[in-house]
Amino acid sequence: MDKGGKKEAETEREEREPGRCALFIRKRGRYCRMPVTKGREYCGEHLTYDLDPGASSVKRRIPCPLDPHHTVYEHQLQIHLRKCNAAKKGVPICYRANVNTGITDYQPSAEEKKPLSAFSQSQIDAVIAKVEQVYQEYMGDIEEVVLEHPVMNSDLSDPANGATALKHIRQQASILGHLERLQLIRPDTCFVEFGAGRGKLSNCLQRVCVNDDTMHYLLVDRDSCRRKKDVYLRGDPSNEARVQRLNIDIEHLDMELKWSRDLR
Repeated sequence: MDKGGKKEAETEREEREPGRCALFIRKRGRYCRMPVTKGREYCGEHLTYDLDPGASSVKRRIPCPLDPHHTVYEHQLQIHLRKCNAAKKGVPICYRANVNTGITDYQPSAEEKKPLSAFSQSQIDAVIAKVEQVYQEYMGDIEEVVLEHPVMNSDLSDPANGATALKHIRQQASILGHLERLQLIRPDTCFVEFGAGRGKLSNCLQRVCVNDDTMHYLLVDRDSCRRKKDVYLRGDPSNEARVQRLNIDIEHLDMELKWSRDLR
């Protein structure tokens, strides 16, 4: 097959089955096969792609604040939060919908919901240029300072750590170095790790403060993950660290509530 024929074959799409979802899944090279309700173009799970600006909250589907991997009808949000599987541990006391979005009742327009693929390269380049211009105007050149910390030396020299692991270890070592240089590692301090994942950074910080039982650690991540380091933070008898983990999107995390002041 010549190049022209190959290109034509690659751009061909299977026809969408009648009564099926209109979302084309590029990775699988086919349309979503879930059925749709009468008068709709998308299935229940993909209604977030419906860009109808006139849709009411009864028809609008949004990501679940407790677990963005699934969606819910906007008008049923409060009911859903009480029975969502992600809410089995209870809705965190620090939850306040959209508190960190700038506008708590903000609703994105149809234009803002368009996927990146809907814009031309020139439009994307124009936005990038605008961001770079604003960055230079208000931030300027920031000196890159990569520091180290002795507590990470054994990890850096461990031959079992590959390139990806070493990249994260160097980042953690530099963060610890900067914290120490700024004299932020001190007794009776609460460290908040956003996007904590497994909590590796807090675990490294604990190794610096191994003999200090006044340290507090708050690990924040919207997803649950396996192989967490929490067990080391809580279980080390030489460091009775106070540890809390919050499964919540930072978008909805209210740090001004009384619960957060109690940790300070």
